Amino acid sequence: MGRLILALILGVVLGAGGARAFREAPARELAPSLDLPVAQVASPPQSPDVLAVPAAPERVVANSTRETIASESDVLIPAALQRYAELGIQEGWKSVRADVPPAADLAEGMQDFEKLVMESPARIGRSLGERRTKAEEALADAKSGGVLTLLECLGAGVVGPLPDLVRDPDQFEPLFQRTAAEELRFGLLDRDRPDNSVEDGVTLTWPAGVYRLNNVMRNKDPYPRDVTFAGAGMDATMLLLTHDFSTRGSLRNFVIRDCTVHTNNHYLFDLRLKPAALRFERVRFVGFDMGAGASCLFGTKELAMSAKFCRFEGGYGSSPQHGTIFDVRTSGLIARFDSCSISLVSLDVRRLQPGATVLFRNCVLDEILDDPVTDAANRGGIMFEGCTVRRHAGGSETVPSLDLNVLFPNWRDRIE
Repeated sequence: MGRLILALILGVVLGAGGARAFREAPARELAPSLDLPVAQVASPPQSPDVLAVPAAPERVVANSTRETIASESDVLIPAALQRYAELGIQEGWKSVRADVPPAADLAEGMQDFEKLVMESPARIGRSLGERRTKAEEALADAKSGGVLTLLECLGAGVVGPLPDLVRDPDQFEPLFQRTAAEELRFGLLDRDRPDNSVEDGVTLTWPAGVYRLNNVMRNKDPYPRDVTFAGAGMDATMLLLTHDFSTRGSLRNFVIRDCTVHTNNHYLFDLRLKPAALRFERVRFVGFDMGAGASCLFGTKELAMSAKFCRFEGGYGSSPQHGTIFDVRTSGLIARFDSCSISLVSLDVRRLQPGATVLFRNCVLDEILDDPVTDAANRGGIMFEGCTVRRHAGGSETVPSLDLNVLFPNWRDRIE
C-alpha cells in the first residue's frame, strides 16, 4: 500500500491532462555509493553553535492546488493503478472465500480505495509536519538543557531520526563541548581507586604500557563531567578492564583517546538507566565479542556518541562470531563515526530503533559479519557516506580468533 500511495502522489504532482502518462519518479537514493576513498575529516568548530534543524528543500506544485489538478485531469488515478487495486481487492477476497467478488462489492471496494488514495497525501503531510515540529522543539530544548535533554526526547520515540543534525559538524560537535577546564592527573597515582582522582574536567593519563583498570565508576554517582582517559597512543598504551563502566546517573562528555581499550570480555559501557554522551579519538576497541548478553561495546538506554579515527575490531574476545557495537533499546541514539575502521563485527542495523540516527562517514568496514548497507536501505537514520564495505565471505564458523600479542607482544606479562 505504501508503494501505491507513493505512486499516486507522484502521479498527481507530475501529471496533468486527461490521458497523460503516469511517469516514473526518480528513484530515491537508498544507500550512498560505496568503495570511495577515505577523505580527510574537517576540523571541528572551535566554539559552540546554536542548534537548529536545517530547512528541508521545498517540493511544491507551483501555482496549483489539489482541486485545480483534479479539475484539469480526467483520469486522476491511471488505468494501471486502478487495475492494480482491483487485483488486490480480488486477492484479498479469495483469501477468505472460494468465489469471486460480485460487481457491487468490487465497485464498493474501488470507491473505498479511491477515497483512501485521495485522503492519504494530506494525512502523510500532516504526519511529516508534526514530526519536524517535534524535532525542532527537541533541538530547542537541547539549547538550554544540552545533549542529555535531547536524548531523553529521542528516547521517548516521537522525534527521530535526526540525519541533518548528525551530518552537520557545526551542529553535532557542540553537543560534546567541555563545560569544565581540563586538569591533567597521572592515572597511576591511585591505580586501584582511580575515581578518587576524578573531578569535573580531570584527564587521567597513562604512559606506554599495559594497565589494569580497577573500580572505575564504583564510588561516584553521578560521575563527574568532562572526564577523559588518555594514553600515549593506540599502539603504545592498552587499558585492560576488570568490569564494564556503569553508573546509575547520567554520564556527560566522557572521553577516551590515544589508547587501546581491551574490554576483557565485558561491555565497555552498561548504562541502562540514564542517557550518556561519549567521545572517542584514536582508540582501538577489542575484547567485547564475548558471546554473552548483547556481546557489544555500548549497552545503553540513550546514547550520543562521536568516534574519530578509531578502530572497532572483533576477533579478540572469547566468542568472535558474536561481536557488535550497539545494544541501544530506545530511539535515543545519535552517533557519528568519522574515518574509523570496523572489522569482524555485526552492525545489527535491523535491531536499532526506528528513531535512531547513526552516520558512518569515510569509514572502512572490513570483514563485516552481516549486511549493514542492505539492512539500512529503508532506514533514513542509518547512513553510509564515503565508506568502503566488504563482508566476511564465510559463515560464523570461519570467523577467526586473533592474537592480541601481535599488537602488544607479551601483553599479559606486562600488565601493571
